Amino acid sequence: MLTSVDYNRRLLTSWLSVGEGPRSPRPDDEPNYPQVLAVGHTDPNSHHLGTKASRAWFTDMNALSDWPRNRLLLALPSRNLKLLMPELEHILCQRGQILMDADSSLDHVYFPDSGVVSVVAVYADGSVIEMATIGREGCTGMQAFFGAKTSSVRLLVQIPGSAARMSRAAFVRAMESMPSFRNLMSAYIHAFLEQVLVSVACNGARADEVR
Repeated sequence: MLTSVDYNRRLLTSWLSVGEGPRSPRPDDEPNYPQVLAVGHTDPNSHHLGTKASRAWFTDMNALSDWPRNRLLLALPSRNLKLLMPELEHILCQRGQILMDADSSLDHVYFPDSGVVSVVAVYADGSVIEMATIGREGCTGMQAFFGAKTSSVRLLVQIPGSAARMSRAAFVRAMESMPSFRNLMSAYIHAFLEQVLVSVACNGARADEVR
């Protein structure tokens, strides 16, 4: 029997053509130094070879050599991803961490590289219900996509991992200036809403079984 989780994952990955591994090099790719500089590491032009700082930079560069790993970002044309790199910040996500709470300012959009983020509805009495989950096949941009500036849901890290964080302002600019990014987000939001509908139907079916 196909569970709701299985259905969600199949739905959200069926329209992505990239594989599970890091993106293969493309003919127009060049060394992507902004990828490292965007997350605050040492200038690669430093000539202090052999120092602790240089060794640390090479270690960090190797760790991020296949970053980002989010499948939405990897589905973008290489030239567009390069333009977005300076707007992306690599962050770690701890289990139980609230990336964004309900009724708070919608300042960032998160593109998970690993782990799972739960989209949680928070009610006035403090009770919560999980509406959907987001892994490296998606992002948290569903509200920003529709122009919201305040979050109506809580984004809770369910399984620890890492993510690429982009400001809402940069997300909106990318939507306006990059047709490929806008079209990709539109397709993803459609799939995400389908996921939410399936989750609601499954929750309703379980409630009927209990009664």
